[in-house]
Formats: sequence, structure tokens, C-alpha cells
Amino acid sequence: MVNLFDNAVTQLDEAAELLNLDSSARELLRRPRREFAFTVSLEKDDGSYAVFPGFRIQYNDARGPTCGGVRFGPGETAANTRARAAWTAWKAALVGLPLGGAYGGLTCYADRLSARELESATRGYARAVAPFIGPGRDIIAPGIHAPPGTATWMDDEFSVINGGVSSFPAASAFDKAVAFPDDGAAYAKSGLFCEREAAKYLDIELKGARTVVYGFNAIGAAAVKLSTEHFGSRAIAVADPSGGIYNPDGIDADDVNEFIQRTGSLLDFPGAENVKPEELLELECDILWAADGEAVISAENADRIKARILVEAADGATTPETDEILHSAGVFVVPDVLCTVGAVATSYFARTANWGDNRELEKTNVRLDERTTKAFHDVLEERNARNVHMRNAAYLIIVERVVEAMRRRGWC
Repeated sequence: MVNLFDNAVTQLDEAAELLNLDSSARELLRRPRREFAFTVSLEKDDGSYAVFPGFRIQYNDARGPTCGGVRFGPGETAANTRARAAWTAWKAALVGLPLGGAYGGLTCYADRLSARELESATRGYARAVAPFIGPGRDIIAPGIHAPPGTATWMDDEFSVINGGVSSFPAASAFDKAVAFPDDGAAYAKSGLFCEREAAKYLDIELKGARTVVYGFNAIGAAAVKLSTEHFGSRAIAVADPSGGIYNPDGIDADDVNEFIQRTGSLLDFPGAENVKPEELLELECDILWAADGEAVISAENADRIKARILVEAADGATTPETDEILHSAGVFVVPDVLCTVGAVATSYFARTANWGDNRELEKTNVRLDERTTKAFHDVLEERNARNVHMRNAAYLIIVERVVEAMRRRGWC
């Protein structure tokens, strides 16, 4: 299993070396401020009991209260949760938000739980973290990787614990039952804004641009749909855990979604050729979205990537050693820490927005575009000034901003 935190520290250390950062500041950046580990037990429908490990990690709060999501899954570990908490802090710093970063995890097979069991596990998680969170301290931001319903259950549980006061601002607004911009679209938009700016810089015409999406999940499906609608791009291949499909004439996101709903798989999609997901990554294309999985691009296959722009829409989709390989090969990488800022930014906007007013959605889209575009050009300017790859450039900005905040607080 990939240790995402080892990768996160390696990325951080490269920037620290370039900045000649002192040891005290470096150690503070390499370690979380606080970690909470606990267990959640529940009575299953058959009368037996299940016990799941849980985590909440508040990585760095120098720039403001921590904020971050929760994942439920069998692969959730303290190390990987720690990495996501760190990345959330770095994303907030990169787009200039007054937030730190945190993340949570519950190690379980959520898809094997009944609705009642999932609700019980979610409420158990909320009770376990309740003493450590709240507005101005740590805000649990419901995210795309949490099962449907969990946001509302957590919000309700926190309200019960706090006497009617939610510790989860705007949480229920993210849930499927409430009118809110599609989660996948919210996450994909920052990647699309980065893709647009990268294409401008590289003089790539997005109309008709051949796009490959590894990870036809909520993010990847939104990327296909929105890039087609707004840029006129042409998705030629997509993949999910069931496999991949290829059609050089183009693939329609809505048609694929309907086919998956009907058959349970995207394999044998009419008019498309079945391909292995790992082969899909190596197709010649203009834009490659890595929207799912960890370390899907590594030293083993990086030299076979033929995309002109790689949009890293999943945290940890590439390993640290790939940056130099891709940079040397002329692949323009939009790193995860920049590409996925939409998650933390949208969460921040939601804390004060009235999602019953459609004008708030439009304001959020504009604000996200402005923040993401500025961050992209900040990173691009740093890249060109220092002659480094985009990830190093992003981390140079992040480290300087977070260390400045830590020094103002007298931490180092």
C-alpha cells in the first residue's frame, strides 16, 4: 500500500531545501499539530458488533482554524489521513484562505453497511471527534469521498451534543437532499480553470482537444461533461475500476453514466473499444486527467505518458520521482495541491453562503475561478523565475506563506 504521507513529506522537503529553511520550521511543517485516534463500534443488523478505527488529524493551524473532510473506506490509515490533512493546509495557503488543514478517516467498508449501520457509524464518528472540533477550531467539511447522507447525520449529531448548535457549518447544504451544486462539479471546476490557463500558456486550442480521464467518478464525469460544454473538448477515453473505454470520435458523459447505471460497468459501451485502465494513461492526447487512485503514475510508467497537460485531480495520483521525468519529457503538470483547491475553497465559501439563493452559486463559481486563476499564475510565475517544475513552485509559495504565519505566532 502506498504511504501517502511519505510522499507528502518528500514533496515538502524539496521546497524546504530550495528555500534553505531552518530546521525548526522544517520540523513543524513535517509534523501534525494534533492527532486523534479512536474506535467506533456499532451493532449490526444481525446483532453482532463491528469495531472500526477512526482518525481526525489537525495538521497545521498557523493561518487559521483547520478545515477538511472525512473519508470512509477500507484503505484509510493514519498515515494517509495525515497526508490529506497536510495537503488541505497547503491548498488553503496556496489560494490565500485564512484556514489550516485537517482530515478524518474511518476504516470500514462503507458500501457493505446497511443504511442504518452507516448512520450508526457516522454518528459514532461524530461523537468521537465532537470534543475536538467546532467553528474557529476545526471545521469538518463534508466531501465527495464521504458516503451520501453522512453530512446530515453528522450535523444532526453535533447539534444534539451541543444543545442545538451545529459544529458543522453549512454541512447539510452539501448533502444530496439539499439543492447544492453537484459535488463532482465543485471539485472538478478548479481543475478545469487550471486546464484553461495551462492551455492558454502553452497555446493549446481546447476546442476539439483530445481528453483522457482516468477515474470516471463524480470528479472525472464532471470534468468530461464541463470540458465538453465549456471548452468544446473531446473525451476520447475514460476509465473506472471496472475498466476503460476508447473512442477517438468522442464519448458523451451523460450516455456513459446512463449505461453504467443500467449495466453496472462502462465496459462494452456502444461504439467504444474496451481498454485496460493502465493502457489508457499512456494514450496520446492533449489533456490527461488523473482523477482517481494513488500513485497511478509512477517511475514505472511516467516516461510513457504522452499527454501535453496532466491535470492531477486526485490527491497523490503521482509519486514524487515522476515530477522530473514528466518535466523533462515536456508534460505540463498541474499538481494536485493546485488542481484540487476547489474542495477547500468551496467549503470555505459555503460557511457563509445561502444555498437557497441561486445567485450564491454564481458568486461561488466566480470566486473559485478568481482564486484558482490567481493561484495558477502565482505558481507559473514562480516556476519560470526559479526554473523548477510546477509542484516545486507551488510548494515554494506554500512553505513561505505557512512559515510566515508560524513565525508571527512565535512557533519558530
